[in-house]
Amino acid sequence: MKKISIFMVFILIVTGLGVNVSFADNSSDEKNVEIKWLDESYDYGGIYSDGLVAVVKDGKLGFIDENGNVVIPLEYKTDIETTLSHFKDKAIPDEELKRMQISSRLPIFFSGIAYVFMEDKLIDKNNNEVSIPIDLDSFDAPAIFKTIPSFSKETKKMGLKDLNGKQIIEAKYDAVQPFSEGLAAVCNDGKWSYINKKGETVISLDDSYNQALSFHSDRALCFIKDKGFCYINKKGETLFFIEKLYPNSNYVYNFLANPNFASCGNRTKATLFDKNFNIIFEKKCKRLEPTLDGTFCASYENGKSDYLDEKNNVIFSVDATNINTMNEGIALVFKDGRTGILKNPFYKGKTENKGSSNSNSSSNSGSSSSSNNTSTTVVTTSDDISSWAIEQVNKAIAKNLIPIELQNNYKKPITRKDFSQLVVRLIEVVKDKNIDVILKEKTNLKIEDIVKKEKFDDTDDKNIIAARVLGIINGVGNNKFNPDGEITRQDAAVLLRKTAKYLGKEDSEFKLTYKDKDKIRKYAKKSVAFVSKNKIMSGTGKNMFSPRKTYTRQQAYVTIYRLYTICIE
Repeated sequence: MKKISIFMVFILIVTGLGVNVSFADNSSDEKNVEIKWLDESYDYGGIYSDGLVAVVKDGKLGFIDENGNVVIPLEYKTDIETTLSHFKDKAIPDEELKRMQISSRLPIFFSGIAYVFMEDKLIDKNNNEVSIPIDLDSFDAPAIFKTIPSFSKETKKMGLKDLNGKQIIEAKYDAVQPFSEGLAAVCNDGKWSYINKKGETVISLDDSYNQALSFHSDRALCFIKDKGFCYINKKGETLFFIEKLYPNSNYVYNFLANPNFASCGNRTKATLFDKNFNIIFEKKCKRLEPTLDGTFCASYENGKSDYLDEKNNVIFSVDATNINTMNEGIALVFKDGRTGILKNPFYKGKTENKGSSNSNSSSNSGSSSSSNNTSTTVVTTSDDISSWAIEQVNKAIAKNLIPIELQNNYKKPITRKDFSQLVVRLIEVVKDKNIDVILKEKTNLKIEDIVKKEKFDDTDDKNIIAARVLGIINGVGNNKFNPDGEITRQDAAVLLRKTAKYLGKEDSEFKLTYKDKDKIRKYAKKSVAFVSKNKIMSGTGKNMFSPRKTYTRQQAYVTIYRLYTICIE
């Protein structure tokens, strides 16, 4: 068996092209952008990142910059032939789909480092081999890029290791995917399941599943025999069948490039949908791809492509369709034997979707091992967030501590329900277990039975019930919780201390010196002392704590991140 790339995704074999119909040209000539064609042509290319993009010619791999200059000579081996072998005797609708899959298998730079999988080594931008160990915590890449499929020559099985070569999961599977959101999809004897970093099975799928992908935005795309694409949650429950949204789909772009949107379709029509599976818009085009820049690339049979916003407005157009996934405002283009560079003239820098730099497509092919990436959102001042909070909020998002649906309205007060969700997510991340598993271990009951037994009269929200069972939250009286109520700073301190205690952090004496310490209610004094001593919460200025002031989302996110750093020490 060949080495498996950290950047491999499932091979896209599109079968069943749907109904062959004609339609009007939806592209726009008013905002056409010129492609910079290079003097040198390449057979294949990767996805631009960190100033460089991988290119392949005559089976050799190197890197060029955004102007087409060769920065790292084309001297590295590739597994292009292995990739192409998957396409033999298959009904591939066009060469672009082949190129997209090859693109997804090529190395990519993060923090000045790329992993060249056929050489099994790390290189820097000067083409020097990077000595290990590297500091994985400061390595600015999505977590999924920090794990590599490993292969045992003795057992002919696969496992997972980190970039430093440390074995994380024993090589005992037929197929594996790197970890995403704390779980990795693995397969043995044709049966798929999801494991945590301890190697424990968290989700077992039945024999009807012949493909399972990584989790992104708390959803995993799978393929069920005779039923097609579907999404499951972290309990293994089916959330939605793509067939209901768009019958005869032969491709799906997952929530990889964009955590909020995905797409599906065939060669005549495509649908963009959100993570609640609501249709955002439909488009008559042969392919609709979410990019890493927050745009959506619609390709047409007439050889043109439009880059759209989420409202289906054309941002700019280009006279090409064989375009690699755009990242950081740049994409490689292939047309008529030439290689070009496309630049988004409206790109203003990384504001969101810092995550997958792989092609995020899948198919109904039943292919084997792969890797997918996780997506995170990069917050800036344009997101209505205070400048002091940006750095730690981004770190919290990168650690998967803030659910995607809470990544907004940063200055607004956080509700009791949302704070409960934050607490549960923190516990899941620190313990590396799904909350359902944690509760099962504690109560020996299924989550459905726990909710029925412990629910409040005004809510049966799973996160609230979980926090209640774990002894972190209480109601407001008369078996009510007031889920939409706001949280005060002193109440936030109480919840943070209880969460810390559940995660094994002990109290210690600390004398409060805030000028308004007498305004802190008795039940909250020890908690305020705990969060103050451990620098989880700080004052509001002029040596005041302001215990009864409401707690904002951005304050909650920052303190959850600070508590996380203490809990993993």
